[in-house]
Amino acid sequence: MTTPDENPITRTSPQRMVKGILIVAITLAFGAAIIIPFWQTMIHNAPAAETKKLGPPETETGTQTSIGNIEVVKPQAKSNANVSAGAAPSGPATTSPAPAGTTNATAGPAGKPLTILAGASVQGSPNFDPDTITVKKGDKITVTNKDTLPHTVTSGTGPSDPNTAKQFDTSIIEAGATADIETTKLNPGQYPFHCTVHPYMTGKLVVQAGPSGPATTNATAAPSAATTNATAAPSAATTNATAAPSAATTNATAAPATSGAATTSPAPAATTNATAASRTGTTNATAGPAGKPLTILAGASVQGSPNFDPDTITVKKGDKITVTNKDTLPHTVTSGTGPTDPNNAKQFDTSIIEAGATADIETTKLNPGQYPFFCTVHPYMTGKLVVQ
Repeated sequence: MTTPDENPITRTSPQRMVKGILIVAITLAFGAAIIIPFWQTMIHNAPAAETKKLGPPETETGTQTSIGNIEVVKPQAKSNANVSAGAAPSGPATTSPAPAGTTNATAGPAGKPLTILAGASVQGSPNFDPDTITVKKGDKITVTNKDTLPHTVTSGTGPSDPNTAKQFDTSIIEAGATADIETTKLNPGQYPFHCTVHPYMTGKLVVQAGPSGPATTNATAAPSAATTNATAAPSAATTNATAAPSAATTNATAAPATSGAATTSPAPAATTNATAASRTGTTNATAGPAGKPLTILAGASVQGSPNFDPDTITVKKGDKITVTNKDTLPHTVTSGTGPTDPNNAKQFDTSIIEAGATADIETTKLNPGQYPFFCTVHPYMTGKLVVQ
């Protein structure tokens, strides 16, 4: 306190001022020491922002896949992970033909564009552009994923469709990546498609007859006398019930007789049985006796939790491995060290395995050696396959 006759009292000395400045400086230094080393990590792992539209609450559908905890995968540069149909892979151990009519990496000129829109993973938002795409038989379609989450373009109306993925399947398309769909072996007609990670994302592919004449006859056209299935190979007595198409086989729906009018309607040329290998040594549905077990554990999607059991599985060349997904989210078992591995998916890839489902990995065409693998939806889930 001061009186009107007294001078104001100085309550802060130079020493106290210096101490205050030092305290502020030290605090700022500690903050910088914590933030600066992690600055790049904070930038590259910022949470994905998605905007929901105002309106009535979203309704759950019976086929919706629970993916609430799926990690956002950092956009990767376009890679040659899976060679496109017609490319010449090098070496017998790395040959990985894609399913008929499908490839998972862009090769050559881009085809007709099909875009997965930003925010497509939010149910009710626009997802495919266009949602109905029309092409000529033989045209290539280039799918570009502009969303922040991984997606697929898979033939069929949804996971419960028994014909899912039989005509085409891009497998996982990472955020910012592309994949091609070839229509050379698709008969003219309409093909519904969906995303296996987000089944409420749907669209339609319309294939029209191309300019090549009789080879592009619509699947519903009546075959002429003495004509067998449009996709039949020269051997009329061999069917293709459980194996990928070969030069000496016909489709399972082809008429076995070699003479007389064929009345059966041709199956789509790009269709294979659910047990057919989609890539070298791979199939996406369990067929016949179960193989050596590989389990995706419950809670595997939580980073740091145990994920594969065993995490290193050893088999003999030719053995079958049966993968069982016991988690509540979809997963894959894909060869390679991760999304940035240029050789990922070249040896094997189960594609999406839904919760509770199984998939087989065949090792007949794998040379003895070690093959790291991971989950394309959750790349931190890793393991190793040893083939003896």
